[in-house]
Amino acid sequence: MLPSLPHKSSTLHCSFMFYSVLLPCFITLLLSPLSFTHAANGNETDRLALLAIRAGITTDPLGIMSSCNNSLHFYNWVGITCGQNQRVITLNLISNGLVCSLSPHIGNISFLTGLNLELNYFHDLGFTLPNLLVLNVGHNQFTGPLPLSLSNASNLVKLDTNGSNFIGKVTIDFGGLPSLWWLVLASNSLGIGEADDLSFFNSLSKCHSLWMVDLSDNRFGGTLPLSIANLSTQLVSLRLGSNQLTGKIPSDIKNIVNLTELTLEKNNLTGDIPVMIGYLRMLKKLDLSENEFSRHIPSSLANITQLYSPHLERNHLMGTIPPSLGNLLYLQELDLSHNYLSGTIPQSIMGLSSQTISLSLAQNQLTGSLPTQVGNLKNLGSLDLSRNRLFGEIPSSLGSCIKLEHLDMEAYGMGSKVSLEGDMYSYGILLLEMFTRKRPIDDMFKDGLDLHNLVKMSLPKQISEILDPLFVSGGAREEEETMNEDSNKVGHMEKEGIQDSLITIFRVGVACSVELPRDHEFHQISHITIVKEAWQILETTYEGTKKVKDTKLQMLTTRFEELRMSEDESFNSFYSKLNVVVIDKFNLGEKTEDSKVVRKILRSLPKSFCAKVMAIEESKDLDDIRVQELGGSLQSFELSLPM
Repeated sequence: MLPSLPHKSSTLHCSFMFYSVLLPCFITLLLSPLSFTHAANGNETDRLALLAIRAGITTDPLGIMSSCNNSLHFYNWVGITCGQNQRVITLNLISNGLVCSLSPHIGNISFLTGLNLELNYFHDLGFTLPNLLVLNVGHNQFTGPLPLSLSNASNLVKLDTNGSNFIGKVTIDFGGLPSLWWLVLASNSLGIGEADDLSFFNSLSKCHSLWMVDLSDNRFGGTLPLSIANLSTQLVSLRLGSNQLTGKIPSDIKNIVNLTELTLEKNNLTGDIPVMIGYLRMLKKLDLSENEFSRHIPSSLANITQLYSPHLERNHLMGTIPPSLGNLLYLQELDLSHNYLSGTIPQSIMGLSSQTISLSLAQNQLTGSLPTQVGNLKNLGSLDLSRNRLFGEIPSSLGSCIKLEHLDMEAYGMGSKVSLEGDMYSYGILLLEMFTRKRPIDDMFKDGLDLHNLVKMSLPKQISEILDPLFVSGGAREEEETMNEDSNKVGHMEKEGIQDSLITIFRVGVACSVELPRDHEFHQISHITIVKEAWQILETTYEGTKKVKDTKLQMLTTRFEELRMSEDESFNSFYSKLNVVVIDKFNLGEKTEDSKVVRKILRSLPKSFCAKVMAIEESKDLDDIRVQELGGSLQSFELSLPM
C-alpha cells in the first residue's frame, strides 16, 4: 500500500505554483521600469546566449528546440519568459529529456532570475548568475562539486539539485544568500564521509528565511554540528536520512521550534534519544529508524501532541514502552520494531483509534497478553506483534478491527490457550470479505442486513450475485479460450469444481461468523486450543480453498500485468487501482516485492511521463527505490505538467 505524505505533496504543489506562475509575474513587474534602449542592446546578448545553449543540445526527443529559430522572436521560444523590457528572466526546460552540455554563455543572460532544468541530461554546471532567484537542476547528469560561485547569488531563494550526480564537499558560503528559503541537495553523492562534512551549517545558520533543508541520500559523514541549533526558527522540514552521520543528536535541536518534519533514518547515530526533543511541539513526522540509539524511549515524546508518524525501529532501545504515548491523539502509525523493548503493551496505545496505517511492535521482548483495547483500532490497516514473548488469550475484540489487512502474530502464545470464538469469528468475516469484496461497514448493510446474512441467504444457488466480479470475468475468459469440444467439457468441469469449492468456502465463512458460533462446522474445531491448529483443520476439511485461492491469484496476476495508465487519467487513480491488486494478492498470501511494483509502474505510464521515467532509470537503481518514494515523486512531477 501505498501510504502518501500529504504535507510533502502540498508543499511541492505550492512551490511549483509560486515558482512557475507567481514568481515570473513578480519579476516582470519588478523589471518593467528599465529603459528600452538598454533592453534593445541586451536583447541581442540574450538571443546569442540562447542560441549557444541550443547549439549544445545533442538530443531533443520532444522536438521543443524546433521553435528556437530566427523566424520567431526568442520570447516566443518554448520555456522562455521575458519581462516587459523583453529581457529573459526565466528559462524553464523541465522534463524534456534534453541531452546537453550547458553553455557558459548562459552567464551572459544577466537578468535571468529563474532556471529550471529538472529531468533532463544536462552536464557541466559552472557559471555566474548573480541575479538568480531560482535554480532547479534536479534529475540531471551534472557531476563534480557544487559551484562555489553560487556563494555570490545573493538573491537566491531556491536551490534544488535533487537526483543529480554532484560529489564532494559543499563549499558554498550560504552566508551570502540571506533570502534562501528552499535547499534540496538530496540523492547526490555529496560529502566524503569526513568529520567536517557538515561544516557549512555554520554559514547556513545565517539564512533566516530557511524553510526546507533536504540533504538525504548522500555521503555526509561526521557528527551533527552544534550549529544545527542555530538554523532558522522558520525551518519546518529537516531531512538528513541515508547518510553516514555518527555521534549524538545535539540537545539544542529543541531551538528549531517550528520543525514539523525531522528525518535522520539510516545513519550511525548513537546515544540516547534526547529528552529535549519533546520541545519540538510542532513536529508531525519523526524518523530515527535504522540507527544505533540505545537506552530508553523518552516519555517526553508524548509532549509532541501533533505527532502522527514516529519511526524508531531497528535501534537498540531498551526498557518499557512509555504509556504516555497514548497522549498522541493524532497518531496514525507507530513503528518500534526490532529493538530490545520489554514489559507489557500499554493499554493506552491500543486505545488510540486514530491509528489508521500501521502499528508494529515486532521482534522485541514484550510479555503479557494483547490488551482488549485492541478492538478500538477499527481503522488500522496493519498490526505486527510477531516474535515477542506474548501469551494469554487473544481477545475477541480483535474481530472489531474491520479494516485490518495485515496481521502478524507469529510466536504469540508459545502454546498457550487462545480465545477461539473471537478468532474464528474474525476468520469467518475475513473469508466472506475476501470472496465478495464487501465489508461489514459498507452502506448497503442496514436494517438487519449484514455480510453474514447476505451470504447465508445467497447459498447455494445465488452466490454468483454476491461473488467478487473477478471470479465471474475470469471464468468467462477461460471459457472463451477453449478451442474444441473436448476442452469445452474440461473447462465446464473445472468451472463446476470451482463453483462447488466457492460454495464450501462461503459455508465455512457463514459458520464461523455467527455472532456466537455454534454451528456444526464450528464444533469440528471447538476442542482445539491453538488457533494455528484450528485453521489447519479448516484447510484440510475444505480442501477446495487452496484451488480457488490459486485461481484468484492467477487472475490477479493477469490484472496486474494488464493495468496501464491512460493519458487522461490521474496518477493517483492508476496508483489506487494497482494498489488494490497488490493488496488483494498479499491477502491471498503472495507478496509483490517493491522492485516489481516499481518496474510495473514505470512501464505503465503514458508518454507524458517519458522524460521522468528516463531520468529515474538513468539515475537510480530500481531495486533500491521504495514504492512510496516513487509514488510521491511521480505525483510531484504530474503537478508540473501543463494542464
